[in-house]
Amino acid sequence: MPIDLVFVSVGGVQRFVAESRKTVDAAGASSVVRYVMTQAAHAVQSALADRPWPCGLVFPTPGTLARAAGGTADVTNKLAFLAPAGTGPDLARQAAEAARSAWRGLVERAFGADRPTPGFPDLAWVSVTGSFGDDAEYRALWRRAGAAMGERRRARVFDPVSPGPTALCTQSPALPAAAGVPRRTARRDRTEKLSVAGWTKRHHGRADDDADFPSTTVVASAAFRAALLTRAAADEEFRARLSRPVGELDEILRQIGDGRRHRGLPPGIPIPDGLRALSDRLGTAVSPDAWEPDALRAEHGDDLDGGLIDRGHQQARQLVSAVDDARLTPYYAIVVQDLDRLGTAISGLGLADQRRAAEALAELGHAQRALADSADHLGVSVYAGGDDFVAFAPAARALRLAKELRLLTRDAIAGSPLAAAGPGGGTVTASTAVLFSHMTRSLQEAIAAAQDALHRAKKAEGRGGRNRNALTVVVRRRGGERARTILPWWPPEDGKGRTAADLLDVVAPRGQAATFSARLAARLEQDRMHLDELGRTPELWSLLRAELDRLVARQGGTAEVADALCALGLDERGTHGFNPVPAALVGRFLARECR
Repeated sequence: MPIDLVFVSVGGVQRFVAESRKTVDAAGASSVVRYVMTQAAHAVQSALADRPWPCGLVFPTPGTLARAAGGTADVTNKLAFLAPAGTGPDLARQAAEAARSAWRGLVERAFGADRPTPGFPDLAWVSVTGSFGDDAEYRALWRRAGAAMGERRRARVFDPVSPGPTALCTQSPALPAAAGVPRRTARRDRTEKLSVAGWTKRHHGRADDDADFPSTTVVASAAFRAALLTRAAADEEFRARLSRPVGELDEILRQIGDGRRHRGLPPGIPIPDGLRALSDRLGTAVSPDAWEPDALRAEHGDDLDGGLIDRGHQQARQLVSAVDDARLTPYYAIVVQDLDRLGTAISGLGLADQRRAAEALAELGHAQRALADSADHLGVSVYAGGDDFVAFAPAARALRLAKELRLLTRDAIAGSPLAAAGPGGGTVTASTAVLFSHMTRSLQEAIAAAQDALHRAKKAEGRGGRNRNALTVVVRRRGGERARTILPWWPPEDGKGRTAADLLDVVAPRGQAATFSARLAARLEQDRMHLDELGRTPELWSLLRAELDRLVARQGGTAEVADALCALGLDERGTHGFNPVPAALVGRFLARECR
């Protein structure tokens, strides 16, 4: 029978998310896209409610929409549906208009009136008509729709922009800055020059009136604050020692006019009496670096009392020195994951399997968010849809979070049609990037670097030309990038079934990790050419292992560290030949900042 297959998508999403000066902007950008596409999907679902099978949504599933919280489901920037022949174009227009109407509503909530937003939302749709009788016909129809959407996207349709003599947006320089700022804009933000779209995503990201979205400084301190609270819950004397500096910092913030709360630590982290501010008030203030006079006066006014600043700095130093087994680090991480060749895999499935796969991905997204935001990982999810994942995380928990996400994804796919939809009938895999960034570095640059790291994880080739199913770890210190390693998720030369994250953890052992890892990385850099010569010939790998054993032992390391370095060096995809230096440099960072 004839039927219409319709694709609707919103473009420019990665750029919209990357053009973010604050974590709340990135969260707002993701939430905005999900909200407008949720409304588009609801419009389609309503219009097709009384139509017989096979008409209805393919992506997202009705179950995904039913789980929507606050009108926003974990949907992607694309939707697909089947409609009676000839009705597809009208339904696509309805879906696009529902998305535009939802966007206009967000703008009106921010500014109190509709404002033009050239270029957003960048909606496109296609409708193709074909026969639907068996899976082969359906797959052919899907491929036609995909090709049509590719052609549609190459035909750029955009709104003209004539900004005139006005400032440009500091997030999106191609757009003019808005005249005025939204209602209820915080004082610290009022001097920023953002486009209407930029202000709208920030306003939507701050939709929670009770608490601010965690900033990079709040994310960076989460593991330290959780350690303080956990120990205080088990040690009454320690709790008493913390009470004074915590109370003092809380009061100092109130005296300088900062009554803000940020999202607290997740359930599972104990909150002893008198220490709640450590969970939801002092995420930034616990850092002595936060009490820099010029920065505070720029935010709170030139007349800010210097005595209050000095007291805040002293109390923060007291907290930092209160515990030996937890370290306050100025680093946070961005964790991103993406399924490999998902579009190709989906196009090879029949309708029933596509809908089963869509439901499996929706359930995976729900599980990903719960995992990342748990007390074990202390992450802050930005997007979790099963196919893609983005979150901020404290540096000490990020690599473990990436590993647990990859294992969760592997297990979820194993029970879905995607288990045999990958290349050669194999399973669909996933690639991951973990980017560590100093909290003073540009967030916009960090997000773009994380996206680039994920791209490299997919494209870099290892032995035998293998790519994808990989992990990239990047370290960006205050002065710039300092380390990058690209590894297969399960390095074949390990031979023990361990993940790349497991092996990196071995390279940065506990105890005297920082000193040992620094010396080892320096020595490996000196001897790299010699080691590479041994690594190029498999017959010499026994000599290579023996040489690594000797080098590691001279620095005070163990045979386990040498074995891990050998596997990492042989499987490194970021450079040619045998090269354990990238992994060693990442290990040096982990030892110094994540222990």
